[in-house]
Amino acid sequence: MPPVLLIALDAQILSHFVDSFPNLRKIKEKSHEISMSSIFPPKAPSAWASIYTGLNPAQHGIVYFVDPLEKLSAYADEDEDNKIIRGKTFWDIAGRHGKRVCVMFPFLGYPIWPVNGIMVGRSTKLYNNIYPVQAYPRSIENQYDLMKLSPIKSVPQKKLYSKYIESYHNLVSSEAEFSLKLLKQEQWDLFFIYSSALDWVGHNLWSYFDENDPAYPGGNPFQEVMFQFYQQYDEIIGKLIDGAGPDTAVIIFSDHGQMRRPSRLVNINWILSDEGLLMPRIKRHNITDPIYMLESVKKGLTKIVNRYGAGRLTMKVIHRAPNIRKMFTRPLSIDWDKTIACVSDLSGIKAYSYGGIIIARDRLGGRNYEELRDFIIQKLQNIRVPGEQRRVIKWVRRREELYSGAYLLKYPDVVFQMEDDFGVGWAVNEPLITPCETHNIQPGSHKEETAVLLVYHPKGIELNKRQLTLTDIAPIVLI
Repeated sequence: MPPVLLIALDAQILSHFVDSFPNLRKIKEKSHEISMSSIFPPKAPSAWASIYTGLNPAQHGIVYFVDPLEKLSAYADEDEDNKIIRGKTFWDIAGRHGKRVCVMFPFLGYPIWPVNGIMVGRSTKLYNNIYPVQAYPRSIENQYDLMKLSPIKSVPQKKLYSKYIESYHNLVSSEAEFSLKLLKQEQWDLFFIYSSALDWVGHNLWSYFDENDPAYPGGNPFQEVMFQFYQQYDEIIGKLIDGAGPDTAVIIFSDHGQMRRPSRLVNINWILSDEGLLMPRIKRHNITDPIYMLESVKKGLTKIVNRYGAGRLTMKVIHRAPNIRKMFTRPLSIDWDKTIACVSDLSGIKAYSYGGIIIARDRLGGRNYEELRDFIIQKLQNIRVPGEQRRVIKWVRRREELYSGAYLLKYPDVVFQMEDDFGVGWAVNEPLITPCETHNIQPGSHKEETAVLLVYHPKGIELNKRQLTLTDIAPIVLI
């Protein structure tokens, strides 16, 4: 195995810009045409665990089919549990075979653990005062000022976007400066660096540079931000490749693609309710029904947050107050004790084009489970836009048709992917398809199909596959 340099960028719309940047273009020209896809769902913890271990989510167990607010709350209050992957990553395996590794800022890399070389990890906690950067061996913390590498932990506010952008540019520069020092000073066989700025930009500023986004404001000071970050990364990639030397294999990749967040919702629960599989609690659609009133208040609050943004205090209250959070993520309009099937918690306050259906097997009342799954799958396959012929579902299947593994039951009974412009809605008492009133909260979303993988081998060795997934990265590294 030649020395390997891995550069991981958390997001990808590289095809839009690659020809504008000399270093990325050079690697692309040397790399063979490869189609790369993420895992399902393309959530960061699951994706990075699959990259590191070569296992699908049902095998490694880091599966979060939950609402984004619940997940964000976990990020805010505690770091993702990385015990499942410690000792199982490609750098751990390489280390056990005598290869010296340098691992910089890996997602899921905090707390750090012993490696055959150097590992630097960062905390993702928002609200706890802890030292945000750890290093192994501890001597690294004495040799270098690691505070400059601290992650940016702020709830995005539109009035502070310029400040955030500047902070991310500075962080990327600090990451590069530190990594280049180690790259040149240390002996290594495998060097890995991860950087997340593109993910923040894509999530929060998408509507400022996508002219087809419904919230695109026209010419604005942020419309070149994504290009500018790629420009910064291209310069850094050139320095890293030069520092690594001509005999080094280079792999540049992302854990997912990016896309515009859906602007329309398909209220799957409405279909389930119409089939008697979901029981609504709202009896009267007026102010005399308390559940209707609470849902109306929630809808009004959502519109305010969508229009003006969620400040730090608002988000902190949501994180710290479970009952308020549940009002958004577990609709009061559903009688859960009498419901047989419903949309999974993945589709909460933000819209996603992927989701699942949870079936309460203890409430089937004699119905055959497999027949019910077939029935639900057929119903989803037949959803069409009213007045049009096109379907809204890209694919739908049983979870067993997606993956296999010891943790498969963490997935909903039925999983599906919609066309990109449609998101999964929770509403029961609204039309089948409604506008997405939370689009602006984070106008950018993850996309499974357009992850990137550029591979250059100094001896010209080609990969024997052209259709790859994240689980192929670890085996490629360890060839």
